[in-house]
Amino acid sequence: MLPNTLLNIEQVIQRLNLINEQQLHELRNILSRLRLNDYLYPGVIKRQLHVSSAIAYKILSAIEKQGYLKACFEIVCFTCNRTTGEIYDSIAEIPSEIYCPCCEEELNAMENAVLIFRVVADA
Repeated sequence: MLPNTLLNIEQVIQRLNLINEQQLHELRNILSRLRLNDYLYPGVIKRQLHVSSAIAYKILSAIEKQGYLKACFEIVCFTCNRTTGEIYDSIAEIPSEIYCPCCEEELNAMENAVLIFRVVADA
């Protein structure tokens, strides 16, 4: 992401008062490596910033509200911990019948959909 974008995001996250300065610096490092159409997983934020899943999602949702990220869904098989390789822009787009390409387990769209984020703007 571009420096102006990072500055805008940083200001919004600071106002939320969810993370400290060191965590904010780490968030900036993570975001600086992202380019348009890259995907960002909440687990990366959770692990790198040492925050809860709830805080990670609040941070990403705040960035999404600014128009830099868009929520998407990835289907994960919890039997073999692999993804189907498909990412959907909405729950409605997910097919009613999905099978894991690795273990051939039938997957439930609502149970196996994981919220991730795609970079949609870098102005």
